[in-house]
Amino acid sequence: MSNKSTVGQSPKTNTWTLDNLRSATAPYLEKAISARDEFFWFLMGQLFNLGTNFFIIKAFSNVGKSELGQYVLILTISSLLSMLIYGQVQQGFMRFFYTAKFEGSLEHLMKLHDRFIKYSSGIILFAGLAIAFLLSSNSGHAERNLLLCAALFIVSAKWNEFYNVSFNVIRKRKLNSVMQISEKSLVILLLGLLLWQHRLTLLFGLGAITTSASIFAAIKYVVFRKIVATEYLLPLKESEPGKTFNIKAFLAYCSPFLIWGVSAWLQQNGEKWIIANYLSMEQVGLYGLMITVVNMLIAIPNTLLNDFSAPLIFNNFSDFSDQEKLARGNKYILFNNSAILGVVLCAITITFVGGTFLLKLFGNASYTALSSILPAFTLGTGIFYFAQTLCNKGMAFNKPGVYLIPKLFIGVSSVVLNLIFIRRAGVAGAAYASVVAGIIYLTHIIIINRRLTI
Repeated sequence: MSNKSTVGQSPKTNTWTLDNLRSATAPYLEKAISARDEFFWFLMGQLFNLGTNFFIIKAFSNVGKSELGQYVLILTISSLLSMLIYGQVQQGFMRFFYTAKFEGSLEHLMKLHDRFIKYSSGIILFAGLAIAFLLSSNSGHAERNLLLCAALFIVSAKWNEFYNVSFNVIRKRKLNSVMQISEKSLVILLLGLLLWQHRLTLLFGLGAITTSASIFAAIKYVVFRKIVATEYLLPLKESEPGKTFNIKAFLAYCSPFLIWGVSAWLQQNGEKWIIANYLSMEQVGLYGLMITVVNMLIAIPNTLLNDFSAPLIFNNFSDFSDQEKLARGNKYILFNNSAILGVVLCAITITFVGGTFLLKLFGNASYTALSSILPAFTLGTGIFYFAQTLCNKGMAFNKPGVYLIPKLFIGVSSVVLNLIFIRRAGVAGAAYASVVAGIIYLTHIIIINRRLTI
């Protein structure tokens, strides 16, 4: 009887064990599948952006080197606004969104978010229009129209970029990617029609990109507000009354990014204006195509990985008393650093082996004059972006100010080095300057991170 009882109960025990095992592992499997899906859709959106940027540059490069040079300089102005205004607020929003949710002050933060995008866009658009009309008295209608179109292009682009980051913060990766893919598809369609009709110029091209960006800027604004209101603010109101967000802490966190932004812009864009001043607009076009290749290989993957990892990192650093979450956040930082380093090494190898092919692919044979310095510039750019990624540690610890000295140094030193090297070696000097400045910058960031604690 004893043996029968034991044999009879054995299957039940195994069933019970398997059921419990399934119950215990289900949450982890669900998280793993969710993370996989998030990354898949995030990757799809970024890859489509990559393809669209390639299409835009390819189209403008065939219009002419001077036109491509003008487009490159317009992008530097757009980049300056990102680094002076939008970038630092985006960093603050990413860092404090989950902290505000944890503290019950998210509603106030979202009001500030809404006001910022409206007022900043209005001010920039007004300034752009004013400059265009003031300069029109000393230039022709063509220059004025280009300036007007450039102002609209920049505002619509910054609005879209700001909401792309916002959707990533709330981890709506699929929705964000679908909207980005739709927006870029419209850009390709409009540019394709201009190419088909042989009417593509820099002005018409900017107009096509601006039209698509403006349509989807409005869509993203409405959709984002609706999601936050229903999924984040409504549960918050039901649980407890909303608190006032600590704007002083937000500004204290964001203020160093103003210096970061100016320094980064000088390091990444100052050489283009130096080339335009000492060489020619055609040389800016040649250099701009090389920059595009390097950005495709390093800057865009870097942005992709950092944008994906930032919400995961900052969510785990929302409560410094939770040691388990802090440990998990440090693992995300380590993973992100390793991934960026891998991207940089791969990019250097690719440009060393196939630099000439890439320049022909993005432009044509007339753009291959700089193929010999492409690996050097990839190295300098890669060092800079890897050092930028290492700064996630200080940002997670709410101490971005510790990087002010190296940020200031690389901005100033890049301008000085570019002036020296470009005047002596031409466009190749910009590559040499980026390597020297990048090595000094990376060394300084590593030293600071070794001393950094919560």
